[in-house]
Amino acid sequence: MNARYYGSYLNQWLSRDPFPGYGRLPQSQNGYSYVHGNPVNYTDPAGLARIKIWVSAFIEPASITFPDPFMLDPIAEWHGDGRSFYAGGAQPSARVWHEVIIDTSPSPLYYCDGAANYTFPFNYIKSNRADTGTTIAVSYPPGIMGVRRIGKAPAPAKATVSASAEMITVHMEAHSANPLTPPGTPEIDYAYDLSFDLKTGAVIVKGEHDVFPWHELYVTVDGIRPTNLQVHDVPSGPTKTPADLTGLLPSKLVNNHAIVPALLN
Repeated sequence: MNARYYGSYLNQWLSRDPFPGYGRLPQSQNGYSYVHGNPVNYTDPAGLARIKIWVSAFIEPASITFPDPFMLDPIAEWHGDGRSFYAGGAQPSARVWHEVIIDTSPSPLYYCDGAANYTFPFNYIKSNRADTGTTIAVSYPPGIMGVRRIGKAPAPAKATVSASAEMITVHMEAHSANPLTPPGTPEIDYAYDLSFDLKTGAVIVKGEHDVFPWHELYVTVDGIRPTNLQVHDVPSGPTKTPADLTGLLPSKLVNNHAIVPALLN
């Protein structure tokens, strides 16, 4: 089971961690230590850091009222996602979303070229998914009781992930148009770049998104959710409806930073 056993009479592990550690972090080079000698505040149950990233644009109410130009209905009902900001657990409903899960796995999954040059394995990306939600509209064209329409926009491209023994970078973006509106209707846009420095624990989140709808970015490292990295942005345009997706309003910029010790396990 690749287990390491602890000798309580020695106050240390009985076998050395095969991962050599980082040059800038002397404590990480002690193969007999655990989570940098701070087990009260940190844990490392799998011997690696698991990074989870969830990004989405969603509509908080269960429904909103907005014109349906196809059905000539000025007060059509559009189904929303009926939820608040994601806080972990099962995947929530969203208009468009990305999910990335990465394990910063140390030896024996690292490859060593014989000169202590360690590189990431090919399977460090555990999940890389992106998709859109189902769009539902109920309209009342003149003289008609009610028309229910359902559509689904194409999925965005999956995230681009690159990694080395020192740094992980992730890029994700979406440009998702409402599938039930005429061609040329403004899209829901977001774009984010995340970097994880495995030598210093520094995490940077930069990006931008439209002023509508609700936008979120949820990041955890080994289950720890650094508050400074999260994005919880509500609509900020003048109408706080899809009418604000004109391309004339400036995007909301994101520039978040945090030091995450769990990256250094």
